[in-house]
Amino acid sequence: MNIIDVCKFANEYLEKKGRTKKFNELEDIIIKRNNADDIYVFARDVKGADISKLTEAIIVSQSASNMYRFAKWVEGSDINKLTDAICETKSAEVIYRFAKDINGVDVNKLTDAICKTKSAEYIYEFAKNVEEADLTKFADAICKTKSAEYIYRFAKNVEGADISKLTDAILSINDPYYILAYAQDIKGADISKLTDAIIKTQEAKYIYQFARDIKGADVNKLTEAIIKTQDGRYIYEFTRNIEGADISKLTDAIIETQDAVRIYNCADEIKGVDINKLQDAIIKIQDAREIYRFARKIKGADITKLTDAIIKTNYFMYICDFAEEIKGADIKKLQNAIIKSQDALFIWRFAKNVKGADVKKLTNAIIETQDVEYMYRFSQDVKDASIKELNDAIIRTNNMKYIRKINNIQISEKERQSDIDEKMDEIIDNLLY
Repeated sequence: MNIIDVCKFANEYLEKKGRTKKFNELEDIIIKRNNADDIYVFARDVKGADISKLTEAIIVSQSASNMYRFAKWVEGSDINKLTDAICETKSAEVIYRFAKDINGVDVNKLTDAICKTKSAEYIYEFAKNVEEADLTKFADAICKTKSAEYIYRFAKNVEGADISKLTDAILSINDPYYILAYAQDIKGADISKLTDAIIKTQEAKYIYQFARDIKGADVNKLTEAIIKTQDGRYIYEFTRNIEGADISKLTDAIIETQDAVRIYNCADEIKGVDINKLQDAIIKIQDAREIYRFARKIKGADITKLTDAIIKTNYFMYICDFAEEIKGADIKKLQNAIIKSQDALFIWRFAKNVKGADVKKLTNAIIETQDVEYMYRFSQDVKDASIKELNDAIIRTNNMKYIRKINNIQISEKERQSDIDEKMDEIIDNLLY
């Protein structure tokens, strides 16, 4: 029989017979079973139940949630006894709810109890939502939790909070996210102390954001700090976005990172930077993509220097891009680099796309590669190419596929047989490897 049915019967019994030995026996059984849910429901639903005995029983059960429900919903419950019992449970959530929801409680007792739990969340909720809370005790307790989140929330949302004490607590935790949030949101916070704290974290992202978002932040100090992080991304963002930042120092710092992308971005987007210094840095790093981009977009770039630099990278795709797109580039030098590569793809591409390319030299170069596919493509795609020389070179390869393409004549039976044998060899190779 469930407790609801028991309570229903008990009420009917009391109505007809009043409190008898039998009823007392039933009540004692409910208590002896020590089921906190049943004790609470019996006390709540049975009119004439012995609330004093049931209060003692619910305390013995040590069920914090049921003690709370007992105090809230059972008429005549002993709030003082239940307050003492709730404090003993050390359940932060229930202590907080007890103080917030139950009339006539001893707030001081519950304050001491919640502080002992060291639960940052419920110490904060208690201080914020329970009237008559002793904020001095709570400020000390929240600081001892070492929870940056709740120290910050306490300072932000609890009226009358001791900002100086909470500032010292947030500083001791060394959490860059909440140091920044504290500086942004807490009126009366010591920005100088918080600046030193954010620097101490050595977190480039937050040092940059602090300089960007906090009024009164010491930009000079933060400049030195961001440089020490050696983080190319945030040194660049600092240089680009922080008013009053030392551009010269930060440019040197970006160069020291050897982050070619940020060095290029610095030259492209930040006014007043030393282009020559950044150019030399890009050249030293030998990043072909950024050398090419620098030459293509940065006003005042030294194309001669950058031509020599792109050649030294031996990155033939960007050497071709450079020759195709950069005005003033030394085509002869770039062409020689492509020829030295002996890479048929790039020799063909250079001859096809670069104005002023020496087609004769490139014809000889493509022939030397003996790459029959690109010799054929060269003959088809490159204006002024020597078709005869290329066709002769293709014939010398004995590759019947391309010989057939260039001659467009019927192949003798012997040649056809040779072609079939070659195809068989190709299939065997593919199956084996």
